Amino acid sequence: MKNKRIINKALIFVLLFFTFSITSCKDYQNNKIYMSTIIDGDTFKDNLNNTYRLLGVDTPESFDYSNNFEPTYGIQNYYAKQATDLSKSLIHNKYVKVEPYKLDVYQRIVSKVSFNSIDLSKYLLKNGLARIKYISPNKKDYYYYPDLDYYNGLLGIELHAKVNKVGIWGLSTINQKMVFPK
Repeated sequence: MKNKRIINKALIFVLLFFTFSITSCKDYQNNKIYMSTIIDGDTFKDNLNNTYRLLGVDTPESFDYSNNFEPTYGIQNYYAKQATDLSKSLIHNKYVKVEPYKLDVYQRIVSKVSFNSIDLSKYLLKNGLARIKYISPNKKDYYYYPDLDYYNGLLGIELHAKVNKVGIWGLSTINQKMVFPK
């Protein structure tokens, strides 16, 4: 386990070094990354083909990864499309600020992503198109993230969306489980 962490940290360093040291690339400006592809509401690719995963949130799936990448359907697909469209409207084909944290098990760069001071994770939560996931204040947890203020901010935004029945949170509990079946 210790060797895996060392290797993971080394990979993060190498990846971040190459990602952020390419200052001669015409699509790289002012320490911002050009997001060229929106895979779904919480996953993106930049113009250098690096894949990013939003820190702390999960949006509904557009594809069923356990079923040969078949598209999802019904209410899950509806909200997946809403989340993807919201992310596209904010960051697609734009230079965005990326604050990388670590690589996940799929070698995506888990990051805070923002455009014009709008944090995308918070924006998706505020609009009821995401839930808090893959983040923890517990140091022993794989999803540990040390910034408690950020974590608590996400909790407050999600709670506000739930109380006000925004987006997914306006659905019945049964339908919420259909949007997030896992």
